Amino acid sequence: MPTRIVSVENLSKCCLVGHYAEETVGGGYQNFRDMIERGVRNAGRKALDVVHGREVVQGDTVEE
Repeated sequence: MPTRIVSVENLSKCCLVGHYAEETVGGGYQNFRDMIERGVRNAGRKALDVVHGREVVQGDTVEE
């Protein structure tokens, strides 16, 4: 019987999922300031992902 060359135990895989938050003011209305804040926050998070060598995921929050 051949000898095993590679043995793997407890192998798993993880992925990142981005979610868009429903940040609206009063029944579906979103003001300009909220849109700008959301864009700046997402750009900052994506820049940190690039700096740390992580995958860039679209969305307001990221879940592993």
